[in-house]
Amino acid sequence: VLNSKGETVQTRNPGQDLDFSIFELLELAGQAGQLDAPNCMASKNLKRMGAGHCPVGRLSGMELILHVDCFGETDSDDHVCYLSVRRTARGEVSEERFMSMDGEGGSDARSRLFHGVRLRVQGGGYVSTVAVSKLVATLSVVLVLLKVPLDVLTF
Repeated sequence: VLNSKGETVQTRNPGQDLDFSIFELLELAGQAGQLDAPNCMASKNLKRMGAGHCPVGRLSGMELILHVDCFGETDSDDHVCYLSVRRTARGEVSEERFMSMDGEGGSDARSRLFHGVRLRVQGGGYVSTVAVSKLVATLSVVLVLLKVPLDVLTF
């Protein structure tokens, strides 16, 4: 588990659960305290009491990306995975859901707008492999190309 500076802060064994609170994820992203801090990337607050001020992060919402990058070779069990957390530049994060209040296909519907912390997971990394068929094909091409100058000289 890496912090925002790329330094290792935790090491986990394969099969162990990764269980983090939202505050731990924000700390790993270098954004500790941003849940209750003004989020000026969002639009200004238009409500009477907070008019003209930036809303706090828990009201405007924010998005965190969890990067999981794995490296290793297919022939060995020595795979290493790194988890890091980054905050996106999205100003507001929300999701709107519509619910029918009187059963299926009814005309009475309710719209709800949810704000909060959205988590996205992105995978990455590489695993190296050795393909025997590619090795044989490459050797065949090299041998043919090395024979061409000899054929040209003896023509």
